[in-house]
Amino acid sequence: MLHSRLTRIGAIALFGMVSLTGNLLGQTEAGKARFARRITSDWDRYTNAPNASQQDWLRRNIWRMSGVFSPYFDSRLSWFPNAWIYIDLYAIKTDSPLVWQHPEWILKDSAGNRLFIPWNCSNGSCPQYAGDITNAGFRQYWIDQTRALMNKGYKGIWLDDVNMQFRVGNGWGTEIPPLDPRTGTTMTWDNWRKYIAEFVEQIRREFPSAEIMHNCIWFAGPNGIRDNDQYIQRQISAANYINVERGFGDPGLTGGTGEWSLQALLAFIDRVHARGRHVVIDDYYPQTLEYGLANYFLINNGSDALGELISTPDNWYAGYDVNLGAPTGARTNWNNLLRRDFQNGLVLVNEPGAPTRTVTLPGTYRTVNGVSVTSVTLAARQGAVLTATQAPTAPPPTSTAFPLKFLSDLNWSAGTNGYGPIERDRSNGESGADGKTITLNGVTYAKGLGVHANSDVRFALGGVCTAFQADIGMDDEVGANGSVIFQVMGDGTVLYTSGVMTGNSNTLSVNVDLTGRNELRLIVNDAGNGIAYDHADWANARIRCNSKPPATAIAQTAYLSDLAWTVSNNGWGPVERDRSNNEMAAQDGNPLRLNGVTYAKGLGVHAPSDVRFTLGGACSTFHAEVGVDDETGPWGSISFQVWADGTQLYNSGTLTGLSGTQTVQVGIAGRQELRLVVTDAANGISWDHGNWANARVSCNP
Repeated sequence: MLHSRLTRIGAIALFGMVSLTGNLLGQTEAGKARFARRITSDWDRYTNAPNASQQDWLRRNIWRMSGVFSPYFDSRLSWFPNAWIYIDLYAIKTDSPLVWQHPEWILKDSAGNRLFIPWNCSNGSCPQYAGDITNAGFRQYWIDQTRALMNKGYKGIWLDDVNMQFRVGNGWGTEIPPLDPRTGTTMTWDNWRKYIAEFVEQIRREFPSAEIMHNCIWFAGPNGIRDNDQYIQRQISAANYINVERGFGDPGLTGGTGEWSLQALLAFIDRVHARGRHVVIDDYYPQTLEYGLANYFLINNGSDALGELISTPDNWYAGYDVNLGAPTGARTNWNNLLRRDFQNGLVLVNEPGAPTRTVTLPGTYRTVNGVSVTSVTLAARQGAVLTATQAPTAPPPTSTAFPLKFLSDLNWSAGTNGYGPIERDRSNGESGADGKTITLNGVTYAKGLGVHANSDVRFALGGVCTAFQADIGMDDEVGANGSVIFQVMGDGTVLYTSGVMTGNSNTLSVNVDLTGRNELRLIVNDAGNGIAYDHADWANARIRCNSKPPATAIAQTAYLSDLAWTVSNNGWGPVERDRSNNEMAAQDGNPLRLNGVTYAKGLGVHAPSDVRFTLGGACSTFHAEVGVDDETGPWGSISFQVWADGTQLYNSGTLTGLSGTQTVQVGIAGRQELRLVVTDAANGISWDHGNWANARVSCNP
């Protein structure tokens, strides 16, 4: 429940910046990112049943999984112990037995009406009552329940609703001060903060070795006081970490030095550090990942962390692997930008609302994407993370546990090019297969596709891939010449457009969501001014997939039941993988059996059926054993057909439950699509259970 930003109360005076002290300057960890991922349900696919290498990747790259829930995560602690369990400070769910067991634990207004935490309310009700944090029984119950959870092995507590402003209201979300059970009068804001501070201090005493993070409001506090308030200082001291919800990407932050400015937030973090505590920057949806990372490096004291909801193991942000080394100075203002220097580089931030600024750097640096630069241009809410120049080289892929496939290692389903052939791992070159090493702005890439406008390269995905990533630009071989536009399309929808790029353009990084897409198209057009010098690179072009993509990507014999089909029509229930058709439900089939022989692999279908696979011209032979499954006895009559690119390559004739097993072996060299058809032999579909047993394709490496 993340509802710490519902309102801002009052006008609050500005605090000055606290400079970073010298004891930070030797902390080498301040130049590294610690990634704390707030776990949402979309991460279940990564945490549900990862293999050993995936578990290792998660432990190495995710510093803390925060806000996890019991009992789901209990069994995951054996391979990821660095998790913070989600617990709310004073919520009582409206369907909890506590509502009728302990009605006195719920805060009420002066008329005796129960009050809620004003979050997700509708039709006069909210999902959680506001618990009475002054009640000793409620506190002890909270402590006992939390202890039971911590005894399971959690690293710490992600403590939500540490609200040092009133967050109590009616069922319509309107905030209402409750009746104070200690005084019998309307609760004052001072007393509310006092009670919160007392409770979190009690929690600290009860769990002295646990890592405790408070999800609280960074701008809370009385007018003109903010976190100089004694109770807020006590609250901060009772935590190890303060969660900065919405982070640096908060659209409410402004430039300058006002009360809602980015610099006011940075100064608050400085004061947290001064109290010996740390922060976790919880960017919801940052302006850019580099902006959030650059701001994080402005304040990181070596013990802070950051997180956001965009990066996953399938599209890991390369910036989180940067190591800037120890800081060599404090945060400063430089040429109207915020700047901090490190042993191995520097970071720059242009504040919200600022004009676009171009600055000349104090040397040559390399961007997160590996581009060498001597100047940078930053619009408002943009940042730059720059490392000291080394020998130019493309950044390597970061995830091996969640596999990627380079497109230059795969076979495309269709490909056209404006001049010469599409080149694998080389630039376009001239009209032959004669390209050079792919080079963008001085950075060389070992992998990628070299094309020439107008080009269109297509890959079959089969719905099993999650992301496409590449660095793009005009190859250095054309100098400053040429002008192109890059486009990424999925299933006919434009997913990315680069705008016009020339030989003078900076390299751009592409990271596109492909979830559920069946076809990827990479298009480069001539930007409307002719194709001269239009040599374009899809450098490090790669896809991340959850399982094998269609046969376009297969470089050896593969069973069709392990691949993704592009079309699947079946006369009774779904097409079954490695099972007979049997009845209507999915996965209710039996082992595939033909004339007493059991097959571990294959497709179970029911006439009329039509199953299609994309080959992309990469495969040479289709093999299978076909017949009516033994589960039908002597019944059923069907015909098997193999089609490729609209041409029928095989027809079994009519087969019944009494027919012998037929062996199919047909050549499919150069074919783009394989189509497996079973008809009802023109006499109805009763008992027409057909097996493509051991159905497989042999494909070219």
